[in-house]
Amino acid sequence: PTPAPAPTPTPTPTPAPAPASAPVRRIAVGIAAIGALGAEPGPSAAIAAFVEVRSRVASASLEVRADAPVTVASSSGPGRVTAWSDQVLLVPCLRLDAASLCALGSLGTVVAWSSGITSPRSDSALFATAGARAGFDWPLSAMLALRAHVDLATDLRRPHLQVDGTDAWTAPRIAAAVGAGFAAHFE
Repeated sequence: PTPAPAPTPTPTPTPAPAPASAPVRRIAVGIAAIGALGAEPGPSAAIAAFVEVRSRVASASLEVRADAPVTVASSSGPGRVTAWSDQVLLVPCLRLDAASLCALGSLGTVVAWSSGITSPRSDSALFATAGARAGFDWPLSAMLALRAHVDLATDLRRPHLQVDGTDAWTAPRIAAAVGAGFAAHFE
């Protein structure tokens, strides 16, 4: 009898190399309530909506913000001045987990009018700001996060409002804002 041939070992397949991890790209949309000092003649409330593109370490958002009208007594004599503003902000950020450090740039319009004087007037003007933001996101679910931020910005044109030809309010060098809202994330 002839011996049976020895079985040939079956080669083990080599696993394919794992693909390099691609950067995570997420889109977020959201809304925030804001309290501001220095953007208008008195403390103001605002609402903002944003859309954001985000990777693991960076993000960029485009925001639209509208501040409610604020009325204060003229600092130069009788009468009152009322102002409100709207603006578009570009906010590029560096991110470390849920924290962010951002630059701010905005372009907007301030609308103002005087009252309580013989010849009331209204006017509007463009403004531009530059500044910084610190923010933090608290995940509530895989898609929803609570978002808070603090902004400091300087008005590059420092608007001033006049009543009867005299300055009634001049924008301070630094304006501050605090905001909180929600962000919905999509892959």
